[in-house]
Amino acid sequence: MRAINHIDGRRALLPRDYFADHAFGTDGLATPSIPEGGDAASARIAWFQHKLACRYRQGHGRPSGAALGRTYGFSRSVFSDSLRGARWMGETVMVALLDATR
Repeated sequence: MRAINHIDGRRALLPRDYFADHAFGTDGLATPSIPEGGDAASARIAWFQHKLACRYRQGHGRPSGAALGRTYGFSRSVFSDSLRGARWMGETVMVALLDATR
């Protein structure tokens, strides 16, 4: 079985780099800016992932990251890093969050 890499090599920065300090995934009103070395497409993707993380955190009774990881096949650290903007979510984490917040 081939290992899955959740990191998108087209992105030079992290999602949280497009937001003010600690705003990624926590401040629903925060908007991204394009830092040096960033690009507009990545800023739009970071904004979408930020909104998903905020929506997940606002929900009560949502499945835990560990439960989502068991269902969708990713680790708790991948989930935690994704919610903090310390990595790009990848399709699997995005689908898990969309499912958990619908």
